[in-house]
Amino acid sequence: GMSQSQLARKVGMQPSHLNHFLRGRGDIRASRLILLMKEMGIDLVECLSQHEPAIKGTTETEWTTWPE
Repeated sequence: GMSQSQLARKVGMQPSHLNHFLRGRGDIRASRLILLMKEMGIDLVECLSQHEPAIKGTTETEWTTWPE
């Protein structure tokens, strides 16, 4: 497997920043999240399509909040 440090370096992040994000204590840009997902083998479209829109009548691209 890959360590957090290795993953962070592959996507151009400091390991401590990735650790804070993964623990829910920090934010990252959407573009960085997409890179992380690609490195981890997670398909963004498939991931989003598994959730209902947060507000009825909207599409996934129009979400204002994430579903729980």
